[in-house]
Amino acid sequence: MRQEFVLALAEYPDWAVQRGFDAWVKTQQRRPTPGEILILVAREIKPFTDELRRRESLAQGWADDRDAPTPEELEQRRRFASDQMQRLGYALAERPTGPVRTDVTKDEVEDMKRHLAAKGLA
Repeated sequence: MRQEFVLALAEYPDWAVQRGFDAWVKTQQRRPTPGEILILVAREIKPFTDELRRRESLAQGWADDRDAPTPEELEQRRRFASDQMQRLGYALAERPTGPVRTDVTKDEVEDMKRHLAAKGLA
């Protein structure tokens, strides 16, 4: 019997399934079938699926109004993104290539504690 519930409800988010079961327990006296819980789960996720459909419809409308970028525009966008990544320190060339330190001495730990205490964070 459990397997039937698992198969019927596996594709739905846990929160929606839990709310479906909660709604059943509040209103019914007998044990539910997987189909009955599915109906309640569908009611729980309906506002979200409706919103996703609305957003997809809007996005499709916007996509219909725009022309595809030209190869020059794409190259300009790539250059801009690359420049920004480099400026912010996320570019591959900016990353250190030497050995990375993985240990901290007791003195350094004490210095960190003093620093945090002075800032009121410890």
